[in-house]
Amino acid sequence: MATSNPESNSEAPKKVPTSKLRLGILLSLAVLAVASLVVFFPEIQTRISPPTATIPSTITPIPVEALVEITPSLTITAQPSPSVTLPPPHTITPLPVIPVSDNWGLMVFSLRENGTAHLFAYHPVTRQIIRLTNNTWDDISPSIHPNGKKVAYSSRQNGYWDLFILDLETGETSRVTDTPEYEGSPSWSPDGSWLAYETVVNGNFDISILQIDNPSETILLTNNPAAEYAPSWSPSGRKIAYVSDQNGFAEIWVADLDKVDDRFSKVASQSGLKNANHPVWSPDGQQLAWANQENGLSKIYSWDGQFVREEGFGEWPAWSPDQALLASVYQEPNHSHFAIYERTAHGFYLPPLQLPGLVDGLDWKNGSLPENLPSQLMSAAQTTPQPLWTPALTVTPQGPSGRNILAMLNNVNVSYPYLQDEIDESFTALRSRVGQEAGWDALYNLENAIIPISVPLSPGLKEDWLYTGRAISLNPVSMDAGWMIIVREDFGVETYWRIFLRARYQDGSQGRPIPFRTWDLNARFTGDPQSYEAGGKLSSSAPSGYWIDLTSLANAYGWERLPSLENWRVYYPAIRFNELVMRDGLSWQAAMNEIYPQEIFITPTSPVPPTATITSTPKYMRERSPTPSPTPTITPTRRPTWTPMP
Repeated sequence: MATSNPESNSEAPKKVPTSKLRLGILLSLAVLAVASLVVFFPEIQTRISPPTATIPSTITPIPVEALVEITPSLTITAQPSPSVTLPPPHTITPLPVIPVSDNWGLMVFSLRENGTAHLFAYHPVTRQIIRLTNNTWDDISPSIHPNGKKVAYSSRQNGYWDLFILDLETGETSRVTDTPEYEGSPSWSPDGSWLAYETVVNGNFDISILQIDNPSETILLTNNPAAEYAPSWSPSGRKIAYVSDQNGFAEIWVADLDKVDDRFSKVASQSGLKNANHPVWSPDGQQLAWANQENGLSKIYSWDGQFVREEGFGEWPAWSPDQALLASVYQEPNHSHFAIYERTAHGFYLPPLQLPGLVDGLDWKNGSLPENLPSQLMSAAQTTPQPLWTPALTVTPQGPSGRNILAMLNNVNVSYPYLQDEIDESFTALRSRVGQEAGWDALYNLENAIIPISVPLSPGLKEDWLYTGRAISLNPVSMDAGWMIIVREDFGVETYWRIFLRARYQDGSQGRPIPFRTWDLNARFTGDPQSYEAGGKLSSSAPSGYWIDLTSLANAYGWERLPSLENWRVYYPAIRFNELVMRDGLSWQAAMNEIYPQEIFITPTSPVPPTATITSTPKYMRERSPTPSPTPTITPTRRPTWTPMP
C-alpha cells in the first residue's frame, strides 16, 4: 500500500489524461483573466443638469468596489479605510519680529499666499520673512520710497486696481489714484514727488506719470498701439526704463525726459537680447538690470551703457544698496525660489530660499522697518494663515484595507465624475474659488476627471495621472470660445503652460490685464509650415481685457501642472496644457496603488503556440520565381481513359 508521502512512493505516478490536463490549464487561465479584469463605472443613466449659480460644497463618497465588477468567485475582505491626515498647503509661518540695525537696507516683495498676493519684508541676514499686509484683496508690485519709510504698490482694495502708499512708521494706507482703469507697477522719482506706473488706456498698456500732491493730473509718457509696461525711474531723475513690444518682442527701452524729439531709445536689442522684463536701475544710476528669457531659462543681465553682462538666473532683479549683490526670484514650474547673487564672485551669496507661491514684485532700497512695528503691521506679521481646504475622509466597511475609496463629484459635467476621497474637497474648494474670482463656474465642464484603467488613452499617455483619480483636465472648448488662453513657459528642455480664464465682468473688478503675448495652438492648422513645426506661434498682440491666473490659483490648493511630452509640437494630445495634478509627492505607481490592488498590474504571459514542423521545399518550388505558385495537384477523373498503342 502506497504512503501519502510522494517521496516514498515506489509506484510510478499515474499519467493524467491529456484532456483533463488541457482543461485544468484553461481553467487556470480563465481565473487569472477574470482576476485582472476591471470594469469601471456603469453607464451613466442620468443627464447632468446645466450649471447654476450655486456651486456645490459637498460630495457623495462611494467605495471603489462600487465602480469595479469583480467575479463572484473572488472574495475580498472589506475593512474600514484608515484615517489619513494630509498636510495643509504651503504657508509662511509667522516669525517673531527681530529688529535688525545694519546697512543691508529694506527688501519688500509681493507673494501669493493661499491664492492672494500680500506684501512681505525680507532680511538677507536673518532670512526672516515678515508679513506687512494680510487683506482679502491682492497687493502687488511694491516700490520702496527713496527715504525707505514708505512703500507704493498696486491694490484692489476698493474693488479696482489703484495705486496706494503704505507708511511703515504709522501703518496707515493712503490711496493715490481712484479710477476704474488698471494701474500698477509704480516707481518713485528720486525726490519722492512723482510716480511712474503702467496703466491700461483704451485697452492698451502705456506708461503714465503723476505727481503725488496732485494725482488727478497725469502725464501719458507713451501712447502707441504696442504694449509698454514695468517702468523704472532712474536715480538721476531724468530717465525712465520700461518694456515695449513694438518690434514684435519684448525689449528694454529708455525714455529721456530731457529730450522732446527722439526721446525713446532701445537698450536690450542692441545686444540681440529679446523677451526682456522687469528693468531696474542700480542705486548710482549707471547700470540697468533686467530679466531675459532665452533657451528655456530666465537670466539676469546688467548693462552699463556699453556692455551687457550676465549676472545669474531668475526674474524680478533687485540691486542691494551698495550694488555688490543682486536679488532675483528663480521660478520653477510649480515653485519659486528667492536667490541673492554676489556680483564679484558670480555665485550665490546665500542658498536659495523656496517660497510657497508666485512672486509678483520685488524691490530693495535703503531703509529698515521701525524697531516697534505699528499695530497694523504687527497684526499682519503675527497672522497665521488658515488652510484653504480640509480633507474629510469617509470611513466605510466597504473599502478594502490599505486602499483609498473614490468620491463622486456633484454637478460636474464629465464622463466619470470621481476623484480620490482624499482630494475631492480640494477640487470643490478650488471650484468655488474660481467661480468667485472669474465670475463663472469654469470647472463645471471638465474634459476628464478619473479615467478607468480599462479605457485606453491616446498613444504615449499610458501612465497618465488621470488614471490615478488625482488629476483633472479642463475642457479645451473654453479656449475655442475665447474664455481661456494659455501662455507658453519653457524651463530648460521642458515646456509648461500657464492657464488664464477670462473674467466675466470686464470692468476691472475681476481679474487683471495681461501685457505679454499668449500662445496660439490653432496656428498649426493655418498652413504655415513654421507654425506647424513650432506647435503654434505667439499671438500678434497681448490679449485684451481682464484675466484670472488659474495655474497660480490652483497651485495654492495643491494642484500642479505637467510638462508637455517631447513630441507636443506635432502631436496634440502630448501638449497636456489643460491637465492639473494633485501629486502630494507620490509617484504615478504609488498613486495607482492607492486605489487598485497589486494584481491589476500583473500582465499574464500568453502561451507560445507550438512551432510547425519544418518541411523541405520541393525542387520545382525553389526553381520558380520569388513568388512561387501553389503546389500543383492532380485533378481526378471519373474513370481512367485508355489510349491505344500506335
